[in-house]
Amino acid sequence: MEITPAGDAALAAYDLRAEQQRQEPSTITRNPMLGERHDPREAIRVLRTVESGEEIRVGDVIADPFGTPVTYLGPTMRRISGESIWLPGFIARVLYPGDIPWVFLPIHLGAAYEDAPGCPA
Repeated sequence: MEITPAGDAALAAYDLRAEQQRQEPSTITRNPMLGERHDPREAIRVLRTVESGEEIRVGDVIADPFGTPVTYLGPTMRRISGESIWLPGFIARVLYPGDIPWVFLPIHLGAAYEDAPGCPA
């Protein structure tokens, strides 16, 4: 089988792009469905209710979008490949009765993270 000059150029471009992508940092997200409470030794984002601005703390029981009580576990956690420090994300993790983990955008819980882009201070 013979590779044409155009095919050879396309393969070279593909190899170059693949190498560039391998060099870019990637984000790794800790499994949000483990149902574990946030580790207090790690950084956390402050979650507040939109209505009153009251802080929602890890372990607080809040209502899901349908009014079912759930326990707030903390934000999702992520890190950049090659880094060792886990950083809080912007998705809220909750635990349903019966130890069923789930995630929600904070606004679906009537809340927002203080430092979220576009969040009113």
